[in-house]
Amino acid sequence: MKLIQPVRNNVWTWSATVNFIMGGMASAFYLFCFLMKTPQGETFCTLQPVLKIVAPALVSLGFFTLSIKSIRPLRARYLLRNLRSSWISREILAGTMFILSAFIDWLFPCFIFQIIAITTALGLMTSHGFAFYRARAVASWNAPLIPFLFLISSFTMGFGMVLLAAALNGLTFKLDSMVIGLTFVVLNLVTWLIYMNWYRDRAFKEATEVLHRTIPLILTVGIGHLLPSLLLLLLLIDSTGVKAQPIILVLCGLAIVTGGVGQKADIILRANYLRGIVMGQPKVSAKVVSPT
Repeated sequence: MKLIQPVRNNVWTWSATVNFIMGGMASAFYLFCFLMKTPQGETFCTLQPVLKIVAPALVSLGFFTLSIKSIRPLRARYLLRNLRSSWISREILAGTMFILSAFIDWLFPCFIFQIIAITTALGLMTSHGFAFYRARAVASWNAPLIPFLFLISSFTMGFGMVLLAAALNGLTFKLDSMVIGLTFVVLNLVTWLIYMNWYRDRAFKEATEVLHRTIPLILTVGIGHLLPSLLLLLLLIDSTGVKAQPIILVLCGLAIVTGGVGQKADIILRANYLRGIVMGQPKVSAKVVSPT
């Protein structure tokens, strides 16, 4: 017998959603700019140093949108007091260190600051998934697959941004870079489908029912995965035409980013039901912690 029906979690709203989307996507984009190489062996950051400042700017924008929800945004500094147990505190620390180190490396290129920026970018992406996983009161978030799903989704969106940057700056890819990007898109799709259909917990199934509806499926699966997979395969078949087809790169990048935004927004804003209370069910002690 269900005593209390599931209700929406209203703690994390659009401001938090923008932060998690921006932070994960920008961090992965930063990593790809150092990893992606042209056929001549040069990285994107070497050819276009300005790309190194895009990621910290987007992470800063995400933190800003998060802070404007709070009446006293300067109180966010107190979040750093709970680094031992709070993934939100770890996110704030990793994000702050990433912004500072990436910005300094842009002004004064230095291998040490690059390493710090790359490490903290990985830490920022990792903290996002675990912040949701630890919210045990929300059935759709407290799933073991959530940390990996958030991580792989961030990498996929980051690759989408790389495609857009390449098209706008006339950059070309090595063949293995395109293969890596396609792998992330496919892996993200597989992880997403497993997440939606794997768990048998009744509360989880009720919370994620919204993800199975037509419009979310078209946005996340059709636009976000199947369309870019097809376009990437076309580019791989005719790799010599990558530079000559910027429109395809732009379309593919926009599709990946759009699908990734829809994916995370659906999890955070639509499948965010707090568990209902059932007779005989142990009380859930975990709290949904505000991100501000």
